Amino acid sequence: MIFQCTFCPIKKPTHNKLLKHLQLFHENLEAFSVTCGLDGCPLTFSRVKSLQNHIRQKHRNCQGFVEATETPPSGGIEQTSQVSISELLNALTESLQRRLATFALYLQEKYVLQKCVQTDVIYGFETLLIFFQSCFTEIFEKFLEERGIDVSTLPLSMFSEDRLFEQCFSAVNTPYKLEKYCIENLNLIESVECTLNIQEDGKKDTYQYTPLLDTLKLILGEQSTLEHIINRTVVDDGCLEDFCDGTIFKGSNWDSGDFFLRLHFYNDEFEIVNPLGSRKTVHKVSAFYFTLGNIHPKYRSNLKHIHLSILVYHSLFKQYGASRILEPLISDVQKLQTDGIEVIYEGRPLRFKGTIVTVSADNLSAHSLAGFRGSFSSGRVCRYCLCHYKDLSEKTNEDECVVRTPDIHSYHLQCVAEDPNTSSLYGVTGPCAFSEIANFSVTNAFPPDVMHDFLEGVVPHVIKLLVRSLHREKIVGLQNVSVALAGFTFGRNDSSSKPAPISERLVLDGRLAGKAVEKWTLFRTLPFIIGDKIPKDNKEWQLFLCLREIGEIILAPTISASWISYLEFLISSFLADFRRLYPDKITPKVHFLLHYPRLIQEFGPPRAQWCMRYEAKHLYFKKVSERNCNFKNICLSLATRNQFRQCWDWLGIKFEREKSSAVSPLKYQELDIAVQEKLRLAHVSEEETFWTCSEVDIDTVKYSVGDCFILDLYQDEIPLFVKVTQIVNARASWFIVAEFLTTLAFDTHLHAYQVSPTANQIVFKPGEELDYHRLDCYELSGRQFITLFHRPYKAIA
Repeated sequence: MIFQCTFCPIKKPTHNKLLKHLQLFHENLEAFSVTCGLDGCPLTFSRVKSLQNHIRQKHRNCQGFVEATETPPSGGIEQTSQVSISELLNALTESLQRRLATFALYLQEKYVLQKCVQTDVIYGFETLLIFFQSCFTEIFEKFLEERGIDVSTLPLSMFSEDRLFEQCFSAVNTPYKLEKYCIENLNLIESVECTLNIQEDGKKDTYQYTPLLDTLKLILGEQSTLEHIINRTVVDDGCLEDFCDGTIFKGSNWDSGDFFLRLHFYNDEFEIVNPLGSRKTVHKVSAFYFTLGNIHPKYRSNLKHIHLSILVYHSLFKQYGASRILEPLISDVQKLQTDGIEVIYEGRPLRFKGTIVTVSADNLSAHSLAGFRGSFSSGRVCRYCLCHYKDLSEKTNEDECVVRTPDIHSYHLQCVAEDPNTSSLYGVTGPCAFSEIANFSVTNAFPPDVMHDFLEGVVPHVIKLLVRSLHREKIVGLQNVSVALAGFTFGRNDSSSKPAPISERLVLDGRLAGKAVEKWTLFRTLPFIIGDKIPKDNKEWQLFLCLREIGEIILAPTISASWISYLEFLISSFLADFRRLYPDKITPKVHFLLHYPRLIQEFGPPRAQWCMRYEAKHLYFKKVSERNCNFKNICLSLATRNQFRQCWDWLGIKFEREKSSAVSPLKYQELDIAVQEKLRLAHVSEEETFWTCSEVDIDTVKYSVGDCFILDLYQDEIPLFVKVTQIVNARASWFIVAEFLTTLAFDTHLHAYQVSPTANQIVFKPGEELDYHRLDCYELSGRQFITLFHRPYKAIA
């Protein structure tokens, strides 16, 4: 029997030797995980030692664990009989150097260690090995002497000298040497320090730029990523799933060849230190990130697919302007458009060209970068139309607005260039720095951000007004709302984003506290918390329910083109009712909603370009700065550490990963009879070895016992819910056992589906569910309800 390594072409004749190989060469990779596989066991481990302990406890007598007697083929296994000792030592030195480098990266990036700590650990490791070497050599010489062997005739000096370990550690024992080794051997990309100005005292104004073309070469040089990009197909089935499904991409001349790279950029500024402390704004940093749009959206949310482009002090960004800061990036994009990047795939050269297709940002950053006024309390406050702040309450439909188009924007830029006083008239301050890129249009490149506009804008604004109205009308007091929220039991999935407490300051025009995802949870569960106390004909509550329906469409990862007209009707109705109930409370973010139907058609689903995952990238930089406690050149420190992190992330990267909780064996007879029948239909016989667990993570989706999923749509509208009761593994395949939930009705007052359990069960494979969101089932007054994250979509067969 031959055992194949899943990370490299090496093969081993025994399972033990394969584990030793994995431990020596691959265990420090970020993507490392190993599946047991003995007796069909599906349990995965992130440490080889843990797997070895598991095997000794659970598979001691397994035949697959016994050494194989067959002679392995010479092509896949290293042969050492014809290699000299010097060649073996050189190979050992190279292997140890690479192992030490990946170990240093593992320590530094997994635990976000300071460089001095990592250096001390490596130094201590080196001295420990040298000490062991010297002691072991003495013992070995004594062993030979006791057996009458003259050690003076043997070349034992190579074991007693320290040169071997010194040579191995010399490549990684300082931060400089580690960086040099990673650049030469592990595809580390250095950030480039760009100088803006040298002051009279010799101090330089600089920022950090990570070469775009080098980063793209790293991405395309990874075989699994390249295959994913080439093999990913876009189906035009009347739905909007990504930017490439929108009219902007379809109507452009970008995709002139088969291999076109879509770059989605993001810009934001964030505080490295406490934003409420005395050093706020001093270390405020502006960042540009990007992700590759050719990768499927479900993988793009992983932080390793969000790459750093520029880090600059925000004060320098404002002082020198975006055009100056973006010069090297724009130059690389222009080269990408004209020359492209050549990679080898299956022995043939492929040329990839591409450009920046979108720039995501919060509204203030988007207006600043695109060349629009940054004021949202007066004048032209919208980058999509020419609506004035004082006219916001009068607009309930986009047909009532003058939409900004490329031609109109060009005219405005010309007017502002001739007479700067017209800037406030048109809401334009100047050209966008990205306009130097061919085919880049400001009006077609800045998508809406549903996180800032909706989850952090409209949703908390409407909830605040609703709670204040209920309090004022003495329907539900604010204190009662706070008590109900504090005492509400959230489901297991919703509890991870439990809403922040509602403060009494909310009545005095305070703000609703919490993160965007926490406000989203409150938005979905508020009917369960106070819905039973509100009359069904309450106008404010009806407005809230209308917003719920809007949210389920604009927050959907896949949007049917047939929903757009209905969404337009909902938004128009919402704005008209909002104007009647709160005539002086319409904000720019509420106004932005009326543009969403058109913008969805142009850019695709807003979730594909929202800022939610980009902002998660900030947390890494904040953590690094907190650990380093060095702010002398914070942009250099953060950019350098990010490149080390990227280097570690992309060592053996995997798209589809599998991880399960502890598994236990299961007999076929212990399965429900209905489940046995379902497994037989799936061609799984009762002779197979069965395993069960409570939780498994497969291809970015987590399945847990007790979770609810939407398996299908009945009559294309009514969700068919299932509740996971068991997770079974057989023949290295996972099966989800679930019970059907009968959908009794849709409760419009709670905006949730009423369900009831049944005795009917179903077995399906991961990925066969209609929607990957894990849902919680809530019980109210003896009835069970499920509330959705978004409106489900089913492709037409």
